[in-house]
Amino acid sequence: MTGRALRHLFALALQYTTISNPLAIWETFWPSMCDDIPHILATRRVPVPPRGEEIEGRIDLDYGLYLLQDILNEFGKSLLDYGLPEPLLSWVAQHPNSNNPMIEEELAYNPHQEEESCNIIRAQLDPEQKNCFIEILNMVEKYEQNPRGNHRSGFFLQGAAGTGKTFLYNCLCSYLRARGKIVLCLASSGIAAQLLPGGHTAHSRFKISLSNAFNSGCNITSNSPLAQLIRKTSLIIWDEVRMPHKSCFEAGNWTLNDIYHVSDRGLFGKIPTVLGGDFAQIFPVVRRGSQQATVQACLQHSSLWHSLQVLRLKTSMRIEANNSNQIFIDFLKSLVNDANMYGKINLPAYIRRVETVDHLYY
Repeated sequence: MTGRALRHLFALALQYTTISNPLAIWETFWPSMCDDIPHILATRRVPVPPRGEEIEGRIDLDYGLYLLQDILNEFGKSLLDYGLPEPLLSWVAQHPNSNNPMIEEELAYNPHQEEESCNIIRAQLDPEQKNCFIEILNMVEKYEQNPRGNHRSGFFLQGAAGTGKTFLYNCLCSYLRARGKIVLCLASSGIAAQLLPGGHTAHSRFKISLSNAFNSGCNITSNSPLAQLIRKTSLIIWDEVRMPHKSCFEAGNWTLNDIYHVSDRGLFGKIPTVLGGDFAQIFPVVRRGSQQATVQACLQHSSLWHSLQVLRLKTSMRIEANNSNQIFIDFLKSLVNDANMYGKINLPAYIRRVETVDHLYY
């Protein structure tokens, strides 16, 4: 077998068998596991990291540990989990994403421009937005400190149209991208995705099936470039989550848990995730479905809902709170209050109220 195949076999054995002394196996057979590395370093022209002269003669061993660690990361494990030494040199800095254009694209943002943009936006956040900003960043920091910990990993950002959800998303993206982090921006519609920096539709990015079949996952294999991108992601932002069927979120959750090798009780592979939307907006479309079937298809009736902490934006940034607009402001708030009952809203009465206000204002 080639060195690459032996490294992969060793990683599988560590993951799925009970090896009593992995270090002894590595020290005995590492020359065979690394026999292809001189060719890799020569043909790929991977430069030796700084301090390489300090371990002259052991470069193959060090790079082999890095490649083995990369395989173990796919299982959510590390060298330290099996008592193996970590590489001494920083090989990631030499060729971090040369073979993955998806990661290169997400890291191609100018840090200085992102920092300037973040400072401008952050200075304009209102108190509600600042509180949400801090809560979400705290979640990201806890994840980075302990990716396998039992920290909260999901928020639902509730806000009516005009309360500044997209404004907050832009601030979060700029802040994290200025620090070299990857943020995946998703939306349930193409128009909403265009409003997010680097946005994609959720179906496109996560390869979600167009059918609403339950117990189905996304078309993402664990060794694909997209899976590698997901493993390096610091935050997922998914906007307009009111419209899709709840099976879309359950499929994404199942797939990310599978990629990260976490239990079914995990939420989106424990990656910090912000789902955003407005309870008072359109319900999922259920073909030939009754009112009850439509309500049951909402995210609020998903098994994931109780794992999400709700953050709220209530202050409209579009409507000035004066006497002439107060009726409309109160109407918007009443819709949110009605929809807060986990989607249990009287649809005919809801439609009549919307038609009444449309008649008054338009």
